[in-house]
Order: sequence, then C-alpha cells, then structure tokens
Amino acid sequence: MAALAVLVAVCAPHAGSMLVPVLVYGAMLTVMAVLSTGLGRLAGLGGAVFFVSDGLIALGHFAGHPAGTAGSVAVMATYGVGQALLAAGVLHRAAADDVPTGPRPAVLPLWSPRSSAAR
Repeated sequence: MAALAVLVAVCAPHAGSMLVPVLVYGAMLTVMAVLSTGLGRLAGLGGAVFFVSDGLIALGHFAGHPAGTAGSVAVMATYGVGQALLAAGVLHRAAADDVPTGPRPAVLPLWSPRSSAAR
C-alpha cells in the first residue's frame, strides 16, 4: 500500500482528467499484487515485479520521467519476469494442490443415437 501511495503522490499532480482511472487501476494492481502472495513466494514476487513494471510506465507517462531505451528495457524486463513468476507460482501451487493443469478429458454425452439403438 505504501508503494501505491508514493506512486500516486508522484503521478497525481500530472494525471489531470485521468486521475480517477489511474487511481482505480492502481488500486486493482495493488490488490492483484497483495492477493498473489496467497499463492506462494513465486507468485507474490511476480505480483510485486509486475507492480514495478506498471509503476515505471506510470512514472514515464504521468510524472515526466523519460523512459528512453533503458526505461523501455526496464519496463519490458520487469513485465516479462513478473508474468513468468506469476505463471510459475500458479503452476507450482496447482502442482502442490495436485490440481490437473493439462487439458480436460473429453466428456462423454449422456445420450447418443448409438446408445439408444443398442438397447
């Protein structure tokens, strides 16, 4: 929550008419990061890194910090790492809970023309 407060304090003066959508998105991003910790360390770290990625975008767009090539690389690197960690955390949790993650088996219909003809 402190990270969101700092980000809002830096970006809000420059957000103009986008302030409300920025606040709503920031709140949802924070909720995602907090809830991701419930899946374990990998997902929690992924949620935090993803928050940093979007924070860098917000700083570049609303606070006038020029992104440039280094900023773009930082955004994409944190985005990719955050998404990978979130996915790995979900898969790790699914494996720990013994939840199947592959395709579901085909479900046989309860009735088919063949089944009624065989009776």
